[in-house]
Amino acid sequence: MAGSASDTKDLRLAGTLVGHTLPGTRMKMSEWRAAKNAQSLARLNKALPDVFPAPVLTHALNRPSAPPMPRLAVDSYWRAHPVRADRLARVLAARSGAPAG
Repeated sequence: MAGSASDTKDLRLAGTLVGHTLPGTRMKMSEWRAAKNAQSLARLNKALPDVFPAPVLTHALNRPSAPPMPRLAVDSYWRAHPVRADRLARVLAARSGAPAG
């Protein structure tokens, strides 16, 4: 029977997600989101460079859906705080100096 709840991986019904747990069980969306955030935070921590701006990391950790990669955290910060991000970019550029050549 095509299109049934057991055949569909991403079927959302009344705040539950069917297909990502054992057959016949349902996971609440909040549990699913918490599991996805845990995976994203683990991936972000693994990919985080030694030097990463604290305001960007704070912004990423306070989002409802955590970005899995540092680039996505920076992009999110730039969109949410364009003036602060520009100021941060200028300070970081001043610290690192002019490029060679």
